[in-house]
Amino acid sequence: MKKFSLILILCMLLTLAVGCDEDDDLLRRGTRESSGIDYDLTSYTSQIATATMTDMFENPDKYVGKVVKVRGTYFPVFVEEVDRDVHYLQVDDESGCCVQYFEFKQSSDDFPDEEAKIELIGTFGLYDDGEYTEMVYLAVKDLIILT
Repeated sequence: MKKFSLILILCMLLTLAVGCDEDDDLLRRGTRESSGIDYDLTSYTSQIATATMTDMFENPDKYVGKVVKVRGTYFPVFVEEVDRDVHYLQVDDESGCCVQYFEFKQSSDDFPDEEAKIELIGTFGLYDDGEYTEMVYLAVKDLIILT
């Protein structure tokens, strides 16, 4: 009987400890939401981040105006069809599964060096560019050069 009571008490203590962790997680999520970021792709698992980005490109209307935080490598590309430089962030993907890119726009012409690692916070938007419609981009709110 003493053994059963001891096991029961240990189970109750473990249940309380797990409950506290959930409360702490709610607090962290509340802080993240209050920072104004709707989709922090840097905190997602690789699979969830890839699925979220795929949904952003397939159903862009539901993300317009949302703030996205993402990390990756900067690549500028001159696109002849639209006669301008296009600035891309190749999103980091630790799984090596799926390479995805976000075009981004900012008000200044001060871009990082090519292939620099950056973290970007931007507002999700769409634009039409000639024959291409519903081009996805992030309007930069904050850009941090990591390397």
